[in-house]
Amino acid sequence: MGPPATIVIGVDLGQTCTGVAFATPTKSVLGKIQDWPGRNNEAINKVRTAVAYRAGGLGIHSWGFECPAPNDVEHGMAVKANFKLFLDESYMEKAFRDLDGIFGIRPRPRAPKIKEVQLWCRDFLSELYVYITDYFEKIYTRSEWNAMKVEYLFSVPTTWGEESVIMEYREIVKEAGFGAYSNDSVIIGLTEAEASAVYTAMDVYTANNQQHQFQKGNILFVCDAGGGTTDTAVMRVVSVEGDTPKLEQVGLADCVIIGSVQIDEAFEAQVEARLNIVRGRCPTIKYNAVETMVKGKFQDFKNGFGHLLGEHSEYVIDVPGLQDYSDERARIRNGKMVFSHDEIKGMFDIQISGIFSHVDQQLGLLKQEETVSYFILCGGLGSSAYVQQRFTSRYGDHGAKVLIPDDPYVTPILFSSMLIEIYRQLAVCKGLVANRIQHLKSGASVLLTRRCCASYGILLNEPYNKAKHGGQKRYKSPLDGTEYVINQIDWFIIRGEPIIEGKHITRRYSRIVNAKNPNKVGKDKIVVSILPPDKLPHNITQGGAKVVFKIVSDLQSDELDSRTEGVTKRHKHWWLSGAYLQIDHEVAITIGPAGLSFWIRMGEMAHHEDNALFIEWARPQDGVAGAEAAAVDESAEKADRDEWRNSLIRNPVDPPQ
Repeated sequence: MGPPATIVIGVDLGQTCTGVAFATPTKSVLGKIQDWPGRNNEAINKVRTAVAYRAGGLGIHSWGFECPAPNDVEHGMAVKANFKLFLDESYMEKAFRDLDGIFGIRPRPRAPKIKEVQLWCRDFLSELYVYITDYFEKIYTRSEWNAMKVEYLFSVPTTWGEESVIMEYREIVKEAGFGAYSNDSVIIGLTEAEASAVYTAMDVYTANNQQHQFQKGNILFVCDAGGGTTDTAVMRVVSVEGDTPKLEQVGLADCVIIGSVQIDEAFEAQVEARLNIVRGRCPTIKYNAVETMVKGKFQDFKNGFGHLLGEHSEYVIDVPGLQDYSDERARIRNGKMVFSHDEIKGMFDIQISGIFSHVDQQLGLLKQEETVSYFILCGGLGSSAYVQQRFTSRYGDHGAKVLIPDDPYVTPILFSSMLIEIYRQLAVCKGLVANRIQHLKSGASVLLTRRCCASYGILLNEPYNKAKHGGQKRYKSPLDGTEYVINQIDWFIIRGEPIIEGKHITRRYSRIVNAKNPNKVGKDKIVVSILPPDKLPHNITQGGAKVVFKIVSDLQSDELDSRTEGVTKRHKHWWLSGAYLQIDHEVAITIGPAGLSFWIRMGEMAHHEDNALFIEWARPQDGVAGAEAAAVDESAEKADRDEWRNSLIRNPVDPPQ
């Protein structure tokens, strides 16, 4: 049997670790990359999300597991990790602006510039792309691999609330090499919460088919507690035919900044505070002592906490540079810092309380008849035995079952004298692949219905109506003599309403152009707002919405006259002077897994120029994505006045013939 014609590769760029899964439509068993550089052929599900640089060097020094551990970092070297969420500049600014850090943790050092974060991400993904390519060229010949259609699927954090962040991320992915060949494509698909929900639901359904048989109408609450965030999504089972359940989204996917990284930060704050007590008397303390302690033995303690073999009354960690030194104020004994069981437990409990508050809030948004049948706990922090115990105790005693898929106990991995956390679960990247494979095989994804967390509309002109447009500026068209109000919004997707994948939305509009010298290029503006549906603005000048995209339609190849389908020749005056053309057409909007695609249709002809907009499926954070969009300023309004004559028109008033 020859190589497959198509292969789907899912990439989950994680805050701490990155996973890659893959499958083909003909053999839909999910594979995963486990042989990572620096691991000596040891099977590891995820690679460390990190890149290392050396001062004065060109490019990166190393990536993933090959990055040096804290004790091995030489002067002039720097290891960059935990940077994914900082691709959203608004989040990064908020994190560094908070003097108390996140959730009471000590303040961070200087905030990196957004270009630096983008560089780290691009460099990491570039190395990942090269490795993925090399990996498959060992399975297939180079000619077979080059002949395949390769679909690279990437998820996005549920925290990202700006379309510009998602679009910039896609550009970074492509600049890293993904989608570079003509047969390759890049799809920014499900959010991390949705992808986790798809895979964990499928995994639990398959593995527990006898014991936990899903039924039509069951409500599944998925809690993906990961390295940097905790994502939640609520799904309803709409079909259980065959070996794959079909799901629809209930409410909006959401997340909070809670994860295993925050536990590290809590431990780091305590270590820093204790070392500050003794630094003046102990000059031998290593400059990177805090980082070494956080990323070293503490990871072993954290990963095993709550597990029978990982329980201790005290947890003792060496302080680099201290030997035979004791100070009870700093809880240091013979060069070792001592932490009680309750102190480690408290670091977990703060994050667990935040998870419970978030889950309770999401449960409160469900309708009375929407009773949760199954809670599914997954993700890195969700792999903690202690987190599982607390979660099951809280949510498993009220008629619902708590399911934990894929044997989630964490396996600590030792490398370069440093313990790091590698989780067996690959829910996000597997969910991306499984959802896409199901669509390729059957024409329908596992997740049939989603909900958009923003409203989308198109700007157009409307003939002036005093009752509707009173107080707005009017502009008289020199072509048809009609007075118009500009920058009106026709909303075609409303926040929170269910969206069926593959659904087509059509809007009929007109455009008027000079009959002798018609402008055949249209640039129509798409706007977004996260305001509640009952507060959506009617025009862009009211604020609360902003332009995020332009649909470009080019009719240069068409002869536009009264004989062209969809084109009507009209006259400004009844005596047949002032001829102009009215072009009637429709804007067709297709909703796909990656977002929106636009087509301009005139009769049987369709015109477009790579018109694709990445729709915001995640719940936007406060103060972004148009929530506080200001009214259009004078310069922008002047630009609109210059362009308005070629804009779309809704319900044009036909002048006398």
